[in-house]
Amino acid sequence: MADTLHAGSVRIGSADRTLVAEKLVAHYQAGRLPRGELELRLTKVAHAHSDDDLHLLTIDLPDVPRTRTPRSWPPRCRPQELTGSIPLRVAFDVAVLLLTFAAGVCLALLLIVAATGTRPTPTT
Repeated sequence: MADTLHAGSVRIGSADRTLVAEKLVAHYQAGRLPRGELELRLTKVAHAHSDDDLHLLTIDLPDVPRTRTPRSWPPRCRPQELTGSIPLRVAFDVAVLLLTFAAGVCLALLLIVAATGTRPTPTT
């Protein structure tokens, strides 16, 4: 198998090829590359084996800042939307407080019963 790597080259993967292809498309969209040259360079990107091969395809182009993909955040609640849920939230908090108190009382009673039931019987 003929290896096209030179001394000092690093073998590349599909993520590296994708990154360079995205840069080339950005240069095409900016008007720096004609369509025919873009297609030629993209073909060479697909057949590149080392980082040197990719570097030669972008050496005559300026660096382009990476575009961020917009994140989709959930819509924020407006204060007028929250006013309807405040009584429901208070009722939930009260129910949780009462259940916690009841669980504490049950635990205390259980400990008292367990402590009284384990007394040793006196032997005569």
